[in-house]
Amino acid sequence: MNLALDAQLNPFTRSIAVCAIGMMAAYGDISRAEAIHRHRQLFKPTQNLKNKFMDGCWVRAASKLDSRAFQRELQWFLASGRLSGHDQSIFSGAMTADPEGNFASIVVFEPLVDLFLHVFPQDMSAGEIGFLPNGQIPYLDRFREEQGEPHTN
Repeated sequence: MNLALDAQLNPFTRSIAVCAIGMMAAYGDISRAEAIHRHRQLFKPTQNLKNKFMDGCWVRAASKLDSRAFQRELQWFLASGRLSGHDQSIFSGAMTADPEGNFASIVVFEPLVDLFLHVFPQDMSAGEIGFLPNGQIPYLDRFREEQGEPHTN
């Protein structure tokens, strides 16, 4: 939560922290109810940031955690015009699918990672110290290229 809310960090770092909350619930590190509560607290800050990448991360995580619990917020994002076509399709699919199946798919489709070893190790990149994406994450290079991020380990 601290990383996701820290306005001093760049949106890319903050966005990964938003996604990590859903993964923590999927891996049993926190309860799903706790993840939903935390994720809901990130709606207004995400809304105010006006960053397409963070918007997409928030929507994808909300869709996976519980699309019905976040229906009002997801509808707002859909109406805002701030989502990419890819994120809109994820949202549309999530709203018609069973929320339990969406939640279970986090573990099925996401590679298991140790969030604090592989995602947020102590490091420095682009002027930020610590808690940065680690090069050991599967497909991180492809993900960074899509976001225009430089390649660093």
